[in-house]
Amino acid sequence: ETSDGQIRAFQSKNYDVLGQVMMPGRKMYTGRDSVLAAVADAQINPLAWEERIQVIRPSGVDDVPPKVFEVDYKLMQKHGDLRLNVLLQEGDIIYVPPTPFAAVALVIDEVMRPFARAFSGAWMFNQAASIGDDNNRYTGGYNNFNY
Repeated sequence: ETSDGQIRAFQSKNYDVLGQVMMPGRKMYTGRDSVLAAVADAQINPLAWEERIQVIRPSGVDDVPPKVFEVDYKLMQKHGDLRLNVLLQEGDIIYVPPTPFAAVALVIDEVMRPFARAFSGAWMFNQAASIGDDNNRYTGGYNNFNY
C-alpha cells in the first residue's frame, strides 16, 4: 500500500521453493514464473541434486494425487535445454533435493549436532574457568612481574 492508500500489488498468489537452496520460502506468483527463473532466484546450494529438481503441482481435490514433474536444472542451465522449463502455476511447490551423498551427510550432521554442542559447551566452560587462573598461558605470568 502506498502513502496515498492505493494498493500496488495484491500478493495472495504464491508458489514455494524448498530444499537445498539459499533462499527458500514462499515467492510471489506473477503468472510468468518458470522453474528455471524460480530456482535461479532461490540460489541452489552445493548440496543440491540439480538433475532431480521436482515441481509438485497440488490437484486441489482430495482424491486426486498431485502431479510431479522432474526437471534437470543442470541440463537447462549449462546446455540451454529448456524443454522441461515448466511454467509455474499458483500453489506449485519446487523441491530441490540433496544429492544422495549430501543426504547421508545431513543425517549424520543431525545425529551428531547434539554431541558437538555438548562437547563445545564443556570446552568453553573449561576455557572460561582457566581464564581466572593467574598462572595460566593467557596471562603469561604477567601478574608475577615486580616493577
